[in-house]
Amino acid sequence: MTDPSRRGRWVAIVTGAISIAIAVAYLALITVPTLLIAGENDPNASPDVMRKMGERILGSRLHVMPGIGHLMNLEAPDDFDQLLIEFLRDNPAHVRH
Repeated sequence: MTDPSRRGRWVAIVTGAISIAIAVAYLALITVPTLLIAGENDPNASPDVMRKMGERILGSRLHVMPGIGHLMNLEAPDDFDQLLIEFLRDNPAHVRH
């Protein structure tokens, strides 16, 4: 591989893959109640990706917001806030006052 631009792209791909693998391994270490929220139409963190994350976090909950993209807190702020409020009410021991 003598072309520096190809080598740079290859290094970026490998570095990214390693970073993702490390991050995924850390998901299993999460021991607090966790709410995962996905937008049905999110191209960055799709419901399938979030579901796979949730499988690695013991006791996590996933909520998929229908018709919403990546910026769910801006696209549907009232629904998003309600999800968070309900989650925090269900898990009061983990809320800092």
